[in-house]
Amino acid sequence: MSRSFALAAVVLALLASPLVATAQTVSLRQSLDSRTYAGQQPAAETGSRSRVFAINPLGIPFEVVSVEFEAALHDAFTLAGNFSYFSPDDYTRSSFEVKGRLYPNEQAPRAFSVGLGLGMVNTRENVVRNEAEVKQDETYPSIGVYIDYNWLLGKSNRFFVGAGFGAKRILGESDDFDAPFVYGTARFLIGIAF
Repeated sequence: MSRSFALAAVVLALLASPLVATAQTVSLRQSLDSRTYAGQQPAAETGSRSRVFAINPLGIPFEVVSVEFEAALHDAFTLAGNFSYFSPDDYTRSSFEVKGRLYPNEQAPRAFSVGLGLGMVNTRENVVRNEAEVKQDETYPSIGVYIDYNWLLGKSNRFFVGAGFGAKRILGESDDFDAPFVYGTARFLIGIAF
């Protein structure tokens, strides 16, 4: 009987040793995975980037300045305030605009968006009137439509890159402008998400 008991113990030990080794391997893997994930930020924290402050660094050499602050009001909707300044040779244009953006992926301010902007545009230009050149400074309301795409980059999704294009119309009589009163816009912004 003791021989049967010893033989059963040996067989049981041989059968159990792979199970114990597998359990130890799984436990070691889980331990390493938890240490790896412990060093990273929780998904809730990196996923909660809902505000952005950004500028257009590429426009500065061309006398184009654009600064924007955007904040999510909902997973799918943001409001943004944008100031821009543009000064080619014959006129200067500055504007302030409030933009509403809809993000169909419901992860604002990430990925594709469509937007509508309302604001004010100031145009300063030299105009010829009665055969004399006169400096004209006019401010009018404006409306714009936009298609944009934003990326949040880096381990913690803090680095913001935004690109897009659109069209803006100054709401005034076309006779009031020598400068274009309907024009295309391009957007390239780099900033920080928080």
